[in-house]
Amino acid sequence: MIAVALSISGCTFSEINKMQKKAQEDSAHAREKVSALSARKSQALTWLDNQWINPVPVAQVSREKKQTAPACYITQARKGEITLQELGQRITAVCGIPVIITPDAANSTLEGGATRQMTGTLPAPDENGRLPLSSLGSTTMTTSTQPLTLNNLMWQGDINGLLDLMASRSGLYWRMDNGRIVFYLTETRTYPLHMLNTKTSSSSSVSSGSTSTMGATGGQDNSASGDATSSQSTTVGQEYDLYEDIRKTIEAMLTPEKGRYWLSASSSTLTVTDTPAVQEAVARYVDEQNSIMNRQVALNVQVLSVSNTRNEQFGLDWNLVYKSLHSAGATLNNASGDFTGATSAGVSILDTATGNAAKFSGSR
Repeated sequence: MIAVALSISGCTFSEINKMQKKAQEDSAHAREKVSALSARKSQALTWLDNQWINPVPVAQVSREKKQTAPACYITQARKGEITLQELGQRITAVCGIPVIITPDAANSTLEGGATRQMTGTLPAPDENGRLPLSSLGSTTMTTSTQPLTLNNLMWQGDINGLLDLMASRSGLYWRMDNGRIVFYLTETRTYPLHMLNTKTSSSSSVSSGSTSTMGATGGQDNSASGDATSSQSTTVGQEYDLYEDIRKTIEAMLTPEKGRYWLSASSSTLTVTDTPAVQEAVARYVDEQNSIMNRQVALNVQVLSVSNTRNEQFGLDWNLVYKSLHSAGATLNNASGDFTGATSAGVSILDTATGNAAKFSGSR
């Protein structure tokens, strides 16, 4: 029986060695695969012996094409002052193109704007010849706006050149709108914001301190005491409001007393009313913010998992062995005849044994 147990244990260790060898081979194969994938990473600098062509096309800056008025030959040779409305009437009469001047353009003048007229009794000046400010409040003042005038405007040629000259001299802008020439100062544009209204607030606080007390008392009414306290507190806070930052930036870009805007958090749009020059600056700013806030990072993640499980179990049913050898004279010292509860066992070959056991006849 000992020889049988040793042979079985020897087979078990042999199988365990095979399993261990197979696991080591699988681990080495996995390391080779990982090394091969790491070697495939593109290098930061690549040398080529032939001509290289960038597969990504260069982005072209799209510029809005300027609208032109229909061809018309016109001559303007009037000296002195001429109002913008009079020039519009002449263009309409000569070229047959309607000219419209928006209210904001009509109210803008090169001389500083409105002229105020005082009515009523003129207050007496003070000793320095100035009118006292307190007396001006009781005087009725009416405001009248002077039309925008241009001095010594001379032109002979195509109407587009005259329109450009009128715009540069008046500080206005012009465009074609449904077959009409429109002079304007401000325009309204709406810009989409490719971001949500995000508000972030965070704060952290660190506090530290120490307290010490000392005292002494003598027998002759001598006493001393002391108290020392020190503390330190540090607080760090951070707030981030995306739309509020955009709002403050737009306010700094607008034309004073002329530009206005509306930032809608519900629709993520920005509506600005201002001159075309400011509109171009706002458009560049919005495009830049949309590009920054929509940056994406591509992560290439590769997960390799190797799992190899193999279980083998070997055992010996001694009850079956006993039953097999019982006919040959195997004995147990327990009453139940179960091999698992036996404390000792023996095998005796009877003298009458036949077959393969005959050669062990009479042995114990």
